[in-house]
Amino acid sequence: GKAGSAIFNDKIDLTHDFNIAFNLYFGPGQPADGMAFVLHNDPNGVNAIAGGGGQLGAMGLQNGLAIEFDTFQNLAFNDPAYSHTDIIDTDAALGGSLTAPTDLGNIVDGGWHQVGVTWDSQAHVLRYWVDGKLGGTLTGDIATQYLGGQTTAYAGFTGATGGAHDLQQVRVAAVDAYFANVSSNYANIQDPIALANHAVVNGSATYDSAHHTFVLTPDAAGQAGSAMLSQRVDLSYDFQASFDLYLGNNASGADGMAFVLQNSPLGANATGGGGGNYGAVGITNGLGIAFDTFQNAELGDIAGDHTNFFNTSTPLALSRVSDQQSIGNGNATDGQWHNVLVSWDATDHTLTYWFDGVQKGSLTQDIVAQYEGGSQYAYLGFTGATGGAHNLQEVHLNSLTATLETPLHVIA
Repeated sequence: GKAGSAIFNDKIDLTHDFNIAFNLYFGPGQPADGMAFVLHNDPNGVNAIAGGGGQLGAMGLQNGLAIEFDTFQNLAFNDPAYSHTDIIDTDAALGGSLTAPTDLGNIVDGGWHQVGVTWDSQAHVLRYWVDGKLGGTLTGDIATQYLGGQTTAYAGFTGATGGAHDLQQVRVAAVDAYFANVSSNYANIQDPIALANHAVVNGSATYDSAHHTFVLTPDAAGQAGSAMLSQRVDLSYDFQASFDLYLGNNASGADGMAFVLQNSPLGANATGGGGGNYGAVGITNGLGIAFDTFQNAELGDIAGDHTNFFNTSTPLALSRVSDQQSIGNGNATDGQWHNVLVSWDATDHTLTYWFDGVQKGSLTQDIVAQYEGGSQYAYLGFTGATGGAHNLQEVHLNSLTATLETPLHVIA
C-alpha cells in the first residue's frame, strides 16, 4: 500500500500551449495499481497527494484533472477488465471519468512506454498519446470546470499500489511549457506573432499574417523556400521547439519539409535545393530533420511518408544519418496539421523529436563539431520543397524555449 507524487515546483500557465513528453515503467510482475499525470490546484500545492491503491495517488486531489494509466481492475471504480487509460476529475474520489477508457494492452511488461500530452490553449483541447496511439481527447474550459477557476496549475505525476504491487517509475523526456513566475535567461517565446517578427523568409516561402503561418511552398511545381529565425540558438544550452506542420492534402504530392539547425555563410538567408532536397540539402554546415512525403526509391526511401535526421552539407544520396521512421501511418499529407516537438539536451548531446506525440528519432552526437562547423551557435528554421509533384506546405511555430546569441526581449 504505497502512494507517491512528483510535482513541478512552478505552475504551468494554461493560457499558453504546452507539450510534455515522458516515459512510464509499470514493472514486469503483478499489475497494480498504476500512475497518473495530473494538473491541479490543490491547497497543498507541490506537496499534494491523494489516496493509495486504485486512487493512484491522484483521485481526491482538490481542483484537479488527471490522465490515469490504470493497471488493476477495481470494481468499486467500475474499472474495465483490462489495463486502461482515461481522463478523470480528481475531485471525485472514486474516479469521475470524463472520457471513455482506452485499452492499453499489456503494459506491465518490463518495458518503458512513451506518452505525449499536448494542450491547445486556443481550442481548449487536451490530447494525449500512448506508444503512438491516441489515448484520449478532452475539450472544454478546464480552468473553470476542474482547476478552481485558475489559469495556472501544478503539473506532475502520481502513482500507487495496494495489496498487489510493482515498481512504477516515470522519466520526463521533454517539457515545452510557459511556467508562471519564473525568471530565466532563456527566451521562452510562446507567441507565434513575436516569433514571426524575428524570422526571415527566403525563396518560395512567405508569411501568412492572417493565420500566423509560414507558407514554405505554394501548391506548385519546382518550389523551394525557407524560414529562419534571425537570431542564432546557443547549443551549449538545452532548447525545446514546438511547431505544427501542414504537409498538404494530396497523397501523391511532394516533396516534404525539414527542421534545420545550420551555420551557412548565408546565415538566415540560406535555402537548399528543390525536390527531394526539401529546400535544405545544400545548406552548408547543417543538421536537419526531414518530413519526407515522396518516395524516391533510387535514394533508398521507404514506402510511405517518413522522417529521419540528415546532413544538409552532404549530397542527397548520402545525407541520411539515421533510420527512416513512418509518420502519419504512412500518409501525413492528409489535410491535417501535425504537431512536432524537438528537444536538445546540451549535457548529453542528444537531439530528440516527437511527431504527433510519438518519439521518432534521437541522435546523440557532438553536433557542433560534426554538423555546425564548430560553432556553438546555429540558425534554427524550416525548409520545404516541391518537384514535379507538389503540395501546399506550411509550418506554424508555437513556441521556443532556448538561449539565444542575442536576446530578443519579446517577453517581459
